[in-house]
Amino acid sequence: MTSIKQRTIPQRSEILRDLHNCSIISDTREIWLCGDPSYNYDEIMIDQLSANTFIRNLRFLNDISDETILIHMISNGGDWNYGMAIYDAIKASLSETVILAYAHARSMSSVIPQAATYRVMMPNADFLIHWGSFGVEGNHTSCMAEAEQAAKMEDIMLDCYIGRCLDTDFWQKKWNSNHSSNCRKYLRDIMDRKQEVYFTARESVDMGFMDAVLGDTGYETMEGLR
Repeated sequence: MTSIKQRTIPQRSEILRDLHNCSIISDTREIWLCGDPSYNYDEIMIDQLSANTFIRNLRFLNDISDETILIHMISNGGDWNYGMAIYDAIKASLSETVILAYAHARSMSSVIPQAATYRVMMPNADFLIHWGSFGVEGNHTSCMAEAEQAAKMEDIMLDCYIGRCLDTDFWQKKWNSNHSSNCRKYLRDIMDRKQEVYFTARESVDMGFMDAVLGDTGYETMEGLR
């Protein structure tokens, strides 16, 4: 793999266009997962556009080779369905994936990393879990249907967290058996009580929601992640 530094100026310009227009550097197998700030300038959210772009880029890199893919994620959360489309695409990736969270991994963007092979936080990023919000309109029957669907989504969200976090010391020391059911109850109780549940980057690792903070042993540098 030729270093970008060794490219000619026109070649580097082409790579820069791919990075800014398509959120990918194919040479180094890096993808950027973020919303379009021109579409939603207040928050960079997961939406249909970001999901479409990401899934295409992931499919492209998987088609080239099975080498590790580094996903740079900067997102404040976003739409459940499009977020789960990204989650499913990462889970189905033939290549191992490393997701690196910048600024925060909140709401939907705290669920998506659970699909990656390795989950890494920037040192000053934070991690947030909460019950998502939803709005409905229509008659009482359609409102009830939407509420039932929201309850199903909550269970799926908990499954995503629980499926990755149970091997850490926090949960092993907390309970000697029935980790899964106890963890589910713990997460439900804390979100019911606090709604917005924040963790530092280090706390998210201790809880098992992420694997490492950038700089930890084995995760020292971005080059190492790739």
